[in-house]
Amino acid sequence: MTEPTAPTGPLLKPVVLVIDEDRDFLADCVMPLIQAGYEVLTAIDSLEAQYLCELYPRPIHLVIFDIPLEPQSRIDGMSPRQYGNKMIALIRVMRPASHILLTSPTPAWKVSRQRLGATLWQFPLLPRPCSASELLTMIQAILVRGPQSPTPLSISISMTR
Repeated sequence: MTEPTAPTGPLLKPVVLVIDEDRDFLADCVMPLIQAGYEVLTAIDSLEAQYLCELYPRPIHLVIFDIPLEPQSRIDGMSPRQYGNKMIALIRVMRPASHILLTSPTPAWKVSRQRLGATLWQFPLLPRPCSASELLTMIQAILVRGPQSPTPLSISISMTR
């Protein structure tokens, strides 16, 4: 089953799922997206994200999630790379047509392919903090690319703690 990347009816808005444990970032991110005409879903962790991916009845056009890239960072008990790989595997299985945008509070100049890993490196990364304009510009650029082609991954997707 392939999901469309654009709304199918005149009243349907593109759906964006934002996953981040930082409630301030969620608040800063949600309002500009709503004002720009997006329907926004939020999750503060991988379990909430999995729940939304399973149960939300419409296509989710874009998933935005945070990858803190500092070596000491832990998310759900995993390193940032492990967490990112699991999230991508989860999204690819549950919502294969969804686009993915990574965000990170790590300065862009510190981000490398070695730090991200091959799987995460292929997705756009928006450094934080960023302006609403930068966020919207990135989202629009991603969504105009058309349907996301699923990347086959051989990663376990169990997100239970």
